[in-house]
Amino acid sequence: MEEGGPARGFECFLRFGAGDANWERLGPGVQKRMLASADTYFGVESGAFDSYLPDEQTLASITIPVKLLVSEQSHAFFAEAAARLAERLGVEVSRTPGTHFPYLDHPRELARTVRPFLRRGSR
Repeated sequence: MEEGGPARGFECFLRFGAGDANWERLGPGVQKRMLASADTYFGVESGAFDSYLPDEQTLASITIPVKLLVSEQSHAFFAEAAARLAERLGVEVSRTPGTHFPYLDHPRELARTVRPFLRRGSR
């Protein structure tokens, strides 16, 4: 942030989650559009949900099917958070290849992972 403001900070965050290769694969126009949301990310999203822990009443009120998904190359804290939430919800965590943004590096595998769940929910 100090070196390049919100856009540079957001780029570093995206590279952290998606990996440098995924970032570099995106076209300059896509990168520019993503970075245009940096102020929103840092001003609204970041910090607003990072420490949120739903209480038991909130979790018990969920009446729709839930699928938790963690990518194999996601950072460990994502898998840890998903495991804790899965335990509280009584569901399993599914895994898919890729980074925290599997739609960038393994879109077909991601689709194969979530499609059966989505089809069950649309019936």
